[in-house]
Amino acid sequence: MGFLQSGSIDIFAIFGGHISGFYEDIQFLGLPYLFNNHSHYNAAKDSSLVQNILNGIEEKTNLEVLGILSDYNGFAIASLKPINSLEDCKGVKIRVMQNPLYVAIYNNLGSQSTATDRGELYTSLQTGLVEANDLAVKSNYDSNCKEVVKAFAITPHFVWTQFIVI
Repeated sequence: MGFLQSGSIDIFAIFGGHISGFYEDIQFLGLPYLFNNHSHYNAAKDSSLVQNILNGIEEKTNLEVLGILSDYNGFAIASLKPINSLEDCKGVKIRVMQNPLYVAIYNNLGSQSTATDRGELYTSLQTGLVEANDLAVKSNYDSNCKEVVKAFAITPHFVWTQFIVI
């Protein structure tokens, strides 16, 4: 967001968990198991409540939100061992975004949340600092973590949401 605010770049797609550092109310879209299905999510996304939140982001950051990108197909937990149920998550050391909401969510699901920088993820998986991460499958491939992780669990616990801002 700082690059946008300084004028270094003109347009950017930012994940909801990251923008919450600037505007906390946006985090409700990242709550686990909040939506029953894709239609339910779209109704929420298009609601006046979300529009008010987007307006709040604009006021707080002096940026314009052009829209929301989302994928309701599920979120990935990439891990060193297969995860087929919530029981399989119990005690798993999972890398999460440095955001108190995500730390709390995974701790409440029974995992051991470890908030680390994404740039340290590959090494953290190699050394056992973490055993899993909550990045999308594409992100694991883009950062070469696919070389380290052994399994992907696609789950409906989050809706992948990014905000297009200028």
